[in-house]
Amino acid sequence: MPKQDIFRNANALNHESVSDSSLAVNSLKNTNAVIIDIRSRAAYLANHIANSVNLTTKDEIENFIKQNPKSEYILCCSSSKRAENFAKEIANPRVKFYLGTILDAKDSGAQFLSSDDRFINLLNQTRAEILDKYKRYKRAWIVTFSGGKDSTCVLQLMYEMILKMPKDELNPTYAILSDTLVEAPNVKKYFENLVNAINLDAKNRNLPFEILIAKPSSNDEFWVNLIGKGYPSPTRTFRWCTERLKINPMKSIVKEITNKHGSAIMTLGVRKSESQNRKQSIEKRTLSEDGFNKHDDYENVLIYSPIKEWLTDDVWSYLTTHTPPLGHKPR
Repeated sequence: MPKQDIFRNANALNHESVSDSSLAVNSLKNTNAVIIDIRSRAAYLANHIANSVNLTTKDEIENFIKQNPKSEYILCCSSSKRAENFAKEIANPRVKFYLGTILDAKDSGAQFLSSDDRFINLLNQTRAEILDKYKRYKRAWIVTFSGGKDSTCVLQLMYEMILKMPKDELNPTYAILSDTLVEAPNVKKYFENLVNAINLDAKNRNLPFEILIAKPSSNDEFWVNLIGKGYPSPTRTFRWCTERLKINPMKSIVKEITNKHGSAIMTLGVRKSESQNRKQSIEKRTLSEDGFNKHDDYENVLIYSPIKEWLTDDVWSYLTTHTPPLGHKPR
């Protein structure tokens, strides 16, 4: 698709998006239009659309418009909703928003540049470290997957690596997703589509990879305990549901894997920069010389946290600029 076709126009005053058949009137090199990336500076430097500028506040954008008169200013972001809200707030008829994400723009053929050597080095270092450990530790590998950004990042890093390796060097690899059976219907549908797409892709490629679903036993289901047994609604001080709906089902599947393969490496998408408590929790763990630690809840399992040094912007930079390597994408 030509670069000038990647931007769909949406009026910032009446907030109506143009139909899918309408193509953009702006080229990346059009001197009468400016693409404004409103993501954080770190995310922008990691990967951004060529010829775009990085402005992150309403005041910065309005000052830029005054000093650089153009026919159009197109806001883009990791979230099209955030770009739309910015356009509404500025309320200038020349300010439009891209009805898509940065990743959509890249998929549509936009030229991207990178200016952040720190992130590139971090990404390459993380990939090399995961590959080294995966090759040296010939046992089952498990990715704990919640669907959040951090675990999605780890899952994608692992899957990308697996795709590039010779099949005879692969370990049996699993991802485990918890289904509490009380998810919202749209979330449940999203997970079903995602799991089916990844498992189908792995099957088509003949890879020893599978996403397994951890579900609570019938006796531990939420409504059975809340209504049938008379448990009170979970609170911050009485979180009876976590162990029954997530921890125990996860333990059961991990045990099946270790019984089958003997032992396993479990990867977690935890990061020091999540919070001070998380940082302290990670740093107090006793690591082996290879960066693993034991987990009290799992026998014959070593824990590995490959993105523990990543910042939030690093995670978003990776996810918004690296398309999931699936031959069959989820809907």
